[in-house]
Amino acid sequence: MALAIGGDHTLSWSFLAAARDKNGGKPGPIIHFDAHLDTGDEYLGSKLSHGTALGRAGAGGCIDFAKSTHIGIRGISAGPELQAHSDEQGYRTITMDEFDQIGPKGAAAITCLLYTSPS
Repeated sequence: MALAIGGDHTLSWSFLAAARDKNGGKPGPIIHFDAHLDTGDEYLGSKLSHGTALGRAGAGGCIDFAKSTHIGIRGISAGPELQAHSDEQGYRTITMDEFDQIGPKGAAAITCLLYTSPS
């Protein structure tokens, strides 16, 4: 298991690529705490920015989507299409509204269930 906290959004892709490589080329699950998805393909004309870091990592085979969670999402700057794309990939999104209802223990339970489920 690898752990990274904070830093510039674009570092996420590099960290996740290193974790994938250390894991024999297999993608790993992530728990992403943020207000935004960061899974876009392009943001303001850039393929690598704060809004695309997880999009690049996912496209690079770094993320096990079915075991990954976004927590705290409260804004989707690219519109509902970005959330739909994230859902189609297999991410579980816990919006800030949902987090307010279920609390940290509820979010942890969802995340643990995803992480321990068979692929």
